[in-house]
Amino acid sequence: MWFDTKNKILKVYNKMGSSIVRSYYANDIHLHRLAKQSSTYDYATVLYPYGKDGLTISLINNNKPYLENYSYTKKRIEKVWRNEDIDVAERLMGAAQDYLESIAKPITSYKVSLSELSDKTMLGDTIVVADTIKKIKN
Repeated sequence: MWFDTKNKILKVYNKMGSSIVRSYYANDIHLHRLAKQSSTYDYATVLYPYGKDGLTISLINNNKPYLENYSYTKKRIEKVWRNEDIDVAERLMGAAQDYLESIAKPITSYKVSLSELSDKTMLGDTIVVADTIKKIKN
């Protein structure tokens, strides 16, 4: 969401900013501090999806009632996911694949302290931040 308080307008976007990297920050270029934090809350590699009235994906998934995603780790971590709004197996499987993709790896966030932000940088833009001391680049 973007709040334009001056003109009393609220703009809602699915995605904001540019994925083209136009700004780079490093230890010697405006970067004061960089902290990395990872969370495995709600993390899973095997998902058992259920839809309306106990709908499963078994019939369209080689008789397997689950999906797997070991892209980050080979460890088997199971989770049950329910979405009572879905009543078609194909839709349930697609939604479950999207959800599993988002939870099959830890969520990583960064806290950054910069001395200044480039004039080219807008809200939602992709930037590169590199801390050569902690060996973090993202």
